Amino acid sequence: MTEEPKLENNDAYQLAPGCPTFTADGGPNQRAFPYHSFTYGDYFQCSDRHQIDLYFGEDFVVNIYGHNLDELWGYFQMQEVRSVRCSTDSEKCEVRVTELKWSINETD
Repeated sequence: MTEEPKLENNDAYQLAPGCPTFTADGGPNQRAFPYHSFTYGDYFQCSDRHQIDLYFGEDFVVNIYGHNLDELWGYFQMQEVRSVRCSTDSEKCEVRVTELKWSINETD
């Protein structure tokens, strides 16, 4: 009998250690990014909000904006994040994702 992976849920993200993909859940639109194509990430802390940028291969960048993203950044470093979505109840959550987008990486 195969054991189901343990999922941990938060209003802004879902964890599943060993999951091969990360899904950016933008409401009606979703995109799954395979962790094997993850190249690097950046984390910025400004006074009014935090930002996580994740780069997948040479093609895509995922931008996550919000508040108190330290915990989420740590989970990304361990590649344990299964999905991220904008927080629906920001009053209850320590980690709040206010904006999530992905685009083609246009570095020159």
